[in-house]
Amino acid sequence: MDRVNRVGGGVIVYVKDTLRATEIKIDNIDGVEITGATVDTGSAKLTFVNVYRPPNTSPETDVLLYGELRKISVGHIIIVGDFNCPNVNYDLLDADNEGMRLLEFLDDNFLLQLIDSPTRANNILDLLIVSQVNLVRNIEISEPIGNSDHNMIKFNINLENKIMSNSQTVPDFKNANFEGFGNSLAIANWEDLLGGNAEEMWGEFLRVFKDQERNYIPYKIKRTSGDLKPKWWNIAIGNALNSRNRAYKRYKSSPTVENTNSYFSSRRECKRLVRFYKREFELNIARECKKNPKMFFSYVNKKSIKNPIGPVIDADGTLKTSNVDIAKTLNEFFLSVFTEKNLSHIGT
Repeated sequence: MDRVNRVGGGVIVYVKDTLRATEIKIDNIDGVEITGATVDTGSAKLTFVNVYRPPNTSPETDVLLYGELRKISVGHIIIVGDFNCPNVNYDLLDADNEGMRLLEFLDDNFLLQLIDSPTRANNILDLLIVSQVNLVRNIEISEPIGNSDHNMIKFNINLENKIMSNSQTVPDFKNANFEGFGNSLAIANWEDLLGGNAEEMWGEFLRVFKDQERNYIPYKIKRTSGDLKPKWWNIAIGNALNSRNRAYKRYKSSPTVENTNSYFSSRRECKRLVRFYKREFELNIARECKKNPKMFFSYVNKKSIKNPIGPVIDADGTLKTSNVDIAKTLNEFFLSVFTEKNLSHIGT
């Protein structure tokens, strides 16, 4: 959900393309930004929600917000976001009025808030709310990202992830023996092989073709997902990030003037290097696009958003996530709306 009429802001949930995710339908609430998804890991279903609650939100709006969150607080739940409730003591369960509304929501729905260190200045504004304490692990309050003045919250989710295959076996045409392949098809006794009707002949031809293809064209494993790092990434950026992370740890452990200046200087240098090398890489692609259009389209296509089919909901309201179930559901729908033409009334 983007924030209109303003630069920055908004909430978003990214889900890896090897996981099955379905967007949660949540009613709009004035002033509040909220989005979420149900993720099928193969072993369990996880509801993940991202929330931005503005400061000094009215009691009426809080009732609507916590009401929407209550509807989806079933099963494995993770709720993250900036709730702007700085005056809450989660150990003593004490707070001001707006903080008490948050604590009541947590208590009524048996949810736990796990962040115990400041995420902006000296305040705990960004929360990690879970349905079970062992649902997440390795919680870390880290340096801000981009232009944000809020610290990042990193954590791992403790659910077995039966990831869909992100690789496929494809012909390796670069190392194929096309001459041998063609000769093998040329010497085949097609007169004896191709008998019967058209369907039988096609099946026999395809069998011979595939048999010879395996003999002369090797196969290779190809990853279907993108690279872990962008094309413009290099050692200089990696070293700068490591230097920034070390400076941040020194700043958090001892926020002296020297450590503070060192951290913000390292942070600015990281941003400068990323902008510089990304711009140089893209300028080089633009300069070479006529000589090397393959490099241009490869870079552009990796930046494109691909929308997979599904998951879908069948006629009974059941969510279908596997490829086979999705195909069956779509086929049943197409059959239900298919109408046969009445040819008896066609004139001659």
